[in-house]
Amino acid sequence: FHSFMLGIHKRLFELQKESGQDPLVLVAKEIADAASIICFDEFQVTDVADAMILKRLLETLIEHGVVLVMTSNRLPNELYLNGLNRDQFLPAIALIEDHCDIFPFPVDSPDYRMMGQESKTWINPLTEVTIDEFADSFAKLSKKKKIKSGVLEVQGRRVKVPAAAGGVAKFSFASLCQEAKGAADYIAVASSYHTVLIEGVPRMNENNLPLVRRFITLVDVLYEHHVKVVALAHASVDETYKPTQQNQCRDEDFAWDRTVSRLTEMQSDEYLKGAWRGGSGFLRRLEREAMTEQDLKRIWEVYDGDNSGYLSVGELSCLLADVNELKTGRRYVDESEVQKLFEAVHVCESEGIEWEEFKSYFRDMGGFLHILETHYHFTNGCVEPQG
Repeated sequence: FHSFMLGIHKRLFELQKESGQDPLVLVAKEIADAASIICFDEFQVTDVADAMILKRLLETLIEHGVVLVMTSNRLPNELYLNGLNRDQFLPAIALIEDHCDIFPFPVDSPDYRMMGQESKTWINPLTEVTIDEFADSFAKLSKKKKIKSGVLEVQGRRVKVPAAAGGVAKFSFASLCQEAKGAADYIAVASSYHTVLIEGVPRMNENNLPLVRRFITLVDVLYEHHVKVVALAHASVDETYKPTQQNQCRDEDFAWDRTVSRLTEMQSDEYLKGAWRGGSGFLRRLEREAMTEQDLKRIWEVYDGDNSGYLSVGELSCLLADVNELKTGRRYVDESEVQKLFEAVHVCESEGIEWEEFKSYFRDMGGFLHILETHYHFTNGCVEPQG
């Protein structure tokens, strides 16, 4: 939902410069022309800019026959609770209640995300021993790669990356949550790195609500992009935010339950074995008519997920699935095509595609995306398997 609303605001800004018509109506029509059903996972409203346009946006989508399916941790009448100018959002609630069938889950429904086995990715408390453990984690994850700082460009802003190696980046909690950052900044991080280390997560209460809100949004974005997270914290996950007085009308108190659930699932073996979902966003950031050698190396480094120094068939398959998602919206790729490309690129005796092989093949054959589009037909030749 964060990504969807960011796209809406970006398109509104573009249309305001192009047309004298109501840009919100135009955006809704564009969406309706592209999709007959829209599913919002984890529908939540925390931003006043979103709250002010949602009623008209949803109303126009419904008028164009779009079917809405939404999941949320709140009932419609609890959305944007205590939000700024909430009275202006109430018509959106009435619209949802009038046009959607509401299916509330029982309060005692199990949270399946809480059933995963915890690993050592949330390291606490903060001591000399855990500081060394955290440093060792970064060293192991960034093996064989040069560690360097960098900058991500986000809508005219610069997000500093203190330390990164390939697809792994390390941030302090302060740099991510104490500075004025939002969902767009966190999406840029999640679309650039498959593994993020966060150092110095503090204990928080209701006196630190801006930090709590940013941390909740950060976790939401990292979870949605299936980014692996290693954190060094002062307290356990469920003790990290402890208000002196519980108040379920306070949005942060309510949302924190979801954050605990997600952070717990993110420590499970199943989550850690899952594929990164930020790849198509990462490639979109690099998409140009001609990639530089630096861009090409960045791709090779990021998809070398285990930092082995080469791309395996499985890692190459993830790369091609992300390219296909970028081009067509579908992730499926034919494994025979993956093997075909692997054998064409891999000419050394090592176990996988080394950087020099990767660079030489895509440089000599006409460019990264050009090769994938013209030789391997992922944009047009992909058919989803049936059943």
